[in-house]
Amino acid sequence: MSVPQERMNAPGPRMNAPRQRLNAPRPGSNAPGWAMLLPVTEHTIDLDVSPGTALAAVGQTAEDWGAEFVREGEGGRLHLPVIAGLRRGSMTGPVTVETSAEGSRVVFRPDETVYHVQTQAVVILVISLAGALMTVLWPFDARLLALAPFGALLAFGGWFLVISRLRNSGPEEFLQAVASQGREPRRS
Repeated sequence: MSVPQERMNAPGPRMNAPRQRLNAPRPGSNAPGWAMLLPVTEHTIDLDVSPGTALAAVGQTAEDWGAEFVREGEGGRLHLPVIAGLRRGSMTGPVTVETSAEGSRVVFRPDETVYHVQTQAVVILVISLAGALMTVLWPFDARLLALAPFGALLAFGGWFLVISRLRNSGPEEFLQAVASQGREPRRS
C-alpha cells in the first residue's frame, strides 16, 4: 500500500513526536529558546567577605595561578591561563566586585578567549590509535599478530601519557579558588 506524496509531507500528529519544541525555554523563563546555545558570558561567585577582602583574594589567587591581574578601582582586568582538555589558552576580561546582601559578588566577564591545540598530545594519540588498530585487527590478518603486543603498548602508552592526564581549569575553577582564598586567614 503506497501513501500519496502529499499525505506523507502533510503536517499532522506523528507518533513519538515531542509535545513541545526541543529548544523551548524553561517554564517561567523569558529567554528565547536558542538562549541555551549561547556561550557563557559571565562567571560569578558570592562570597561572605567584604568587597575589599574579595578583591585582595582575587589578586592573591591570580598570583598563585600565574595570571595577570591589574587592579582598577573596585575591580580590574584579568588575563587568566586556561586548560580545556587538549586545548590550552587564555581568557581576558574585566573583573568586578559588587556588594551583595551576604557580602560581595565577584563577576568575571571574559571578552577575549584564545585556545591552541596541544599538537604533541594529538600526535601521541594518533600513534596510540594506530597501535590500537593493530591490536584489534590482527584476527583479520595473521601478519598483524606479531605486531599486536607492540600495538597494545602503543595504545596503553597513549592512554597513560595523554588521556589520563587531561585536566580542565578555567574561570569556574579560578573563582572557586578565590572563594577558598577569601575564607582562609591572610598569609603574611
